[in-house]
Amino acid sequence: MGILLLEIQNVELILFDAYGTLFEFESDQFRGAIAQILDDQKINFSYEEFYKTWVDKYSESGVWGLSGPKQEDPCPDIVLNGPIPRWHSQWEIWRRQFEKTFLHHQITGDSETAANIVRELIAQAELYTDAKEALSLLSTFKINVGVLSNADEDFLHTSLDKTEFSFDIVESSESLRIYKPHRDIFRTVCKMSGYEPNQILYVGDSPIADIGGAYNAGLQTLWIRRNPIKNAEKVENDPRFALMLDKLPNPDFVTDSLMSIPNLMNDN
Repeated sequence: MGILLLEIQNVELILFDAYGTLFEFESDQFRGAIAQILDDQKINFSYEEFYKTWVDKYSESGVWGLSGPKQEDPCPDIVLNGPIPRWHSQWEIWRRQFEKTFLHHQITGDSETAANIVRELIAQAELYTDAKEALSLLSTFKINVGVLSNADEDFLHTSLDKTEFSFDIVESSESLRIYKPHRDIFRTVCKMSGYEPNQILYVGDSPIADIGGAYNAGLQTLWIRRNPIKNAEKVENDPRFALMLDKLPNPDFVTDSLMSIPNLMNDN
């Protein structure tokens, strides 16, 4: 278990990111989805090469386009505090990624069917073991627990409905028509919950969307390091990635297991 940097204090609401934080759907699962898609569409092409291009196409496929986060500027002001861009679904972002990746590699493929596969697979994502245990313990505390995710309503609620847990608040980029890391998505949830930003702890795996965004909005932040060994190796071997992390704000808390949250709260 990782060690929290500080003690959790004055928190009335714990907000969790969904995928990569509560639900196990990360790079390995996306790679598996890519392999299934290429096989289903009978496309003879390197899974890994396709996956890397697909990831590279995310920024220009998102709502901010090429003005979005970059390694040299991971949290540009436009994505934190700028005008809210026209919304489109996470499914549409995936579809655009596939369309651009097929075009990049001069492959004939069905981008809509590909995006549908990702949506179907992510909807079936299971809770991490530590997430299930932490949520179970938190349900015995007098504290509100919620979810705020860059996700579409359909697959997010399918994932949540498969669990045994109820949440005091569940909002998404679709329900609020805003994407993390923009300040307004966090501030809107603050207003809806009735709590001040510093009374909310936001827990997420993304240094940019979760930690950078919530920090900018004034929330307390906890970074769950799902792959600390991979992160350390990437920092050592990729100077640009190390520079990106160095430019991001430090989270209030860092842990390698969500079980740190109820355990520490129990000590206070």
